[in-house]
Amino acid sequence: VSKTGSIVISTEVTADNKLTIFDHLPAFIDGYVNAEIYDGEKKIGTAKMIFPALGSMFYYLDEKRARDGFLSINGIKKDSQKPVKLEGICLFCGEPSHKYTVKFVPGDLWAMEK
Repeated sequence: VSKTGSIVISTEVTADNKLTIFDHLPAFIDGYVNAEIYDGEKKIGTAKMIFPALGSMFYYLDEKRARDGFLSINGIKKDSQKPVKLEGICLFCGEPSHKYTVKFVPGDLWAMEK
């Protein structure tokens, strides 16, 4: 919790490598998850945690492509075994040095073909 009472939530997630859509197409998860913040039993706020550009697939730029400054689908490498980082913030909802509980709740989530 910051001095202003804003709470930053951070977690890492992975999706099952066997996830498919339409019974056979490999897929990944995209959208967002809500991090509901509780002080005891009382919900004090929510942080929306949006998946990055390629959803639940961990990705990075090919080193040469990154050096060249080009961003193309050919320069993107994927590693479905690595988790992706989700972050969110709830502004002015807490108090510094106070402990809170977070409950992750599905937001708008969907599966997309890899």
